[in-house]
Amino acid sequence: MTLSLQGYQSLTDTPVAFFDKLGAHVLRSLTEATSPPIEALERELTGVIRKVLAGASSELVDVLQGTSANALASDAYKLGKLSFAQQLVASAAVSRASDAFLDYLQEERLKLYFLHLLQGARTNKALAEFTGEAEETVSRKMKALRAAGVTGFRREGTYVYNFLTPSARRLLESQQKQAEDALQEEHRAVVDPVAKMLKKIRQEQPAYLQSTPTFRTNHVQ
Repeated sequence: MTLSLQGYQSLTDTPVAFFDKLGAHVLRSLTEATSPPIEALERELTGVIRKVLAGASSELVDVLQGTSANALASDAYKLGKLSFAQQLVASAAVSRASDAFLDYLQEERLKLYFLHLLQGARTNKALAEFTGEAEETVSRKMKALRAAGVTGFRREGTYVYNFLTPSARRLLESQQKQAEDALQEEHRAVVDPVAKMLKKIRQEQPAYLQSTPTFRTNHVQ
């Protein structure tokens, strides 16, 4: 998922639609669970900014640095930053937990869904094949999970991909880690006492029984 910069010429000549697309790209990238999309976006934005500054007038640079005497231009710049901040907050709010958020994460019937989604974004068809449920059932569950802030979705052509929101992914990965730690602790609780008991029994045996026996074959010459 990359942003094409071919449509960018200058601030004056580039249509507003380009910047709308840029804003949507930023918001979409922030919902990704892994860091590469964010890192790629940072490089793209750096390229855009450098391109802007390369052809910027001194007046524009003053506005960006907050030293412009043009009050209207400075206010427009501040309003633009405020508007984008509002977009980010609105997008983040969609990904935050609702009252049903934690309840859904604990449901046994959804464990297979989460297991598959932890591996990456999946279509309804892929989830249906993995869980053995009908696509209609998967679609209904995905709609409920999106409403609760557990999952989101993105479109790529004719395909719709479901993904875990960052909050849901963090909690599920934390639950996985806790379960693995608990399993290891249970294993140690069983194995350690047995090992200690065997060691004690071995120490209480006569010396000749404590050593590992070796078997030699004597050949008669």
